[in-house]
Amino acid sequence: MTPSAITQSSSPASAASAGATLSDLIVQSLTRHISSEAFVAGDRRLTYAQVRDLVSQYMGALSRRGVGLGVTMLSPNTPE
Repeated sequence: MTPSAITQSSSPASAASAGATLSDLIVQSLTRHISSEAFVAGDRRLTYAQVRDLVSQYMGALSRRGVGLGVTMLSPNTPE
């Protein structure tokens, strides 16, 4: 594929998500199934709405500490 073909084929996707962060896309996705259960661990259950609220709180806390676009976080792959 030529560079111009790559640019042309990716432009609809980039236009659709222009200005949206990964966090924004996650919150949008969680909103689609708001009343369904997202996670079950023993007796603990979280709906998509509850997970959306937790993610939003996390995003707000990071934003208040100056974390914004262009900042990357690395963390180990753990269930916590």
